[in-house]
Amino acid sequence: MDGLLLIDKPVGPTSHDIVAKVRHLLRMTAVGHAGTLDPFASGLMVLLLGQATKISDYILSQDKRYEIQFCLGKTSDTGDVTGTITNESPIKVSTEQVLQALSQHLGDLQLVVPKFSAIKIGGKKLYSYAHENKVVELPTRTMHFYDLKIIKMELPEVVVEVSCHKGGYIRSWVPSLGEKLGTGALVTALRRLESKPYHVQQAITLDKLKTYTSLENPQKKTLTQLESSPSYIPLLEALPHLPSYTVHGKEETLLRHGQIAHNLANRLVVDQKVAFSMQKPVGIKILDGNGGILGLIEAIPSQGLKIKRIFSTLS
Repeated sequence: MDGLLLIDKPVGPTSHDIVAKVRHLLRMTAVGHAGTLDPFASGLMVLLLGQATKISDYILSQDKRYEIQFCLGKTSDTGDVTGTITNESPIKVSTEQVLQALSQHLGDLQLVVPKFSAIKIGGKKLYSYAHENKVVELPTRTMHFYDLKIIKMELPEVVVEVSCHKGGYIRSWVPSLGEKLGTGALVTALRRLESKPYHVQQAITLDKLKTYTSLENPQKKTLTQLESSPSYIPLLEALPHLPSYTVHGKEETLLRHGQIAHNLANRLVVDQKVAFSMQKPVGIKILDGNGGILGLIEAIPSQGLKIKRIFSTLS
């Protein structure tokens, strides 16, 4: 199986636990993921099967959407309910003030990265410093949040949905909102709804996955049901947001040997112009003569074209 498997992660296990369980169930070693979820969080995890492990960067770069439950009047060292409470204060804000603060807490925000995160300082991940009780200066990053929806507001508890670009931390966004309100705030529940373009409604639970495998199913069903379900996305369909081009003959042969034919480069001029105008790389999906996915090329501003991935022949 070469593709994406959408899992609805329950509260409790780590992302590593989920990957290990799927490896066991599918009897596959090549299983990865495109974005962790904390143990106390639930929702969509995009797992990468087989050759799809080569496209993690392209999945990670997509926007995410979360359902967040948070509590005003409390802060913790982790920004969520799993940490040590560092402060408690009475709630002296109205619903209208909270709504106004939420509406203003969108767009590009300069927020402090959580100390329990994988951001590296001096070649070492922040959570490693935190576990060692070492104090380091936490960096500030630009994080972009948008498309806010209020689900429930019964102060001090609030439930919202919000989307964010790559690099957005909910455990930064909520405490920052609490600071703006002067009350403090921490995340009490978190569920990932989307990792665009995929939604948790497409995802499968681990219990359901067991019924699709021969390993723990006495009826020894094949994986045919899984492969035809909305939870499984074949590698060919995994990057629908990328432009695609088909190569034949010499173009295909050269690409399989790590070279971009002159004719193919000419066909990708528009994508190079788009990359230059956006000042960021543009991914391009290349299909072979049989309609299978052959590889990925990037148009890089001021650098031209670069082969990023070449896939083995897929059946």
